[in-house]
Amino acid sequence: MTTPLGGESTRHVVAVVRGFSGSIEVETNADGRLPRVDADWPDVSDLLPGRRLLPLAPRIRIGDENLHVLADLTGAGEVWTSLAAIAESEELRGAIARAVAQWNGDAPAPERRGSWYRRGWLDHVGEWIATQTGGTDGELLGDPSVIKMWPLSALARFPTRRRDVVVKASCEHFRAEPMITAALADIAPDVMPDVIAIDADLTAMRAFDPTPAEGTPALDRLLVAAAEAIATVQTRSLGALDRLRSAGAPLRGAKETITAFADVLSHGAEIELLSASERARLRAHQESIAGKVEELHAAGLSLAVIHGDLHGANVAVHPSSGGPVLFDWSDSAVAHPSLDLAHLTRGRDDAVSEAMWTAWADV
Repeated sequence: MTTPLGGESTRHVVAVVRGFSGSIEVETNADGRLPRVDADWPDVSDLLPGRRLLPLAPRIRIGDENLHVLADLTGAGEVWTSLAAIAESEELRGAIARAVAQWNGDAPAPERRGSWYRRGWLDHVGEWIATQTGGTDGELLGDPSVIKMWPLSALARFPTRRRDVVVKASCEHFRAEPMITAALADIAPDVMPDVIAIDADLTAMRAFDPTPAEGTPALDRLLVAAAEAIATVQTRSLGALDRLRSAGAPLRGAKETITAFADVLSHGAEIELLSASERARLRAHQESIAGKVEELHAAGLSLAVIHGDLHGANVAVHPSSGGPVLFDWSDSAVAHPSLDLAHLTRGRDDAVSEAMWTAWADV
């Protein structure tokens, strides 16, 4: 049985394929087996560094390994073996064949699978960019590259005549992200992505520079600046909450949070993954958790827009100012503003955390 995601495995099987219209071949090691990579949450570029890879499907859990089925957009590869002859299990070979057939349109894909896991998606987005930017400015000057693809979203970079453009595609659950991002870019353009165009599920932005490496002083400085930046966004949002709510930002005040928590405990999909004793412990603390939520909201701060998933990987570097750019607003909401800082400071040392709280409070 194959299932997407799930579990704790950090072993990843890399299946780079070719021959979509005929006999499928897979890039293998000399022994006919597929390469393996050990990593927690690898991006596409982590699987085979230096290669321009396109995921054809979400990663697939097989036993205690995660299978990634990909194409190499440059046509690179050395040892190619027919799918039927690779030295892997029948289950793994079958999963590769299904992923290719679904991407190619030869077999029905799961109903809610993102459109980015379909053949021609990068071409479609490239054409959309050219239409939105107009004239020769949007003309592609090179091949696009995938930054990240997973079931919830896709992020790809497109080099155009005027500038590099990053496009974010969102799944149905986060379909409001383009409208929310565009609204916030109007409110706080100095710390938000430069939005070029939006569509039902697409946000095209001027490319920003990568986040500094984890554990470096450059990242610490950027995160302190990000604390000030999110406080600026939150403060400016106070006069635009109706617009943000209309754009799709959900309301998550004390009442809404407590109600949603109770719903998760009673019939949430995740609750069945817990043991009976774990569920019992959670429910025993339900009342005290609700009390803490009410206590937080009674502290006197007004509800404001929050990012909802503010951590180092969602803070990039502005290509002109060198300051922070806050992106990936799929989890944004109107809620208690301190929640973003609680998330941003998690796992940081005391000195950096204190500096972030001070920068946030001083705005």
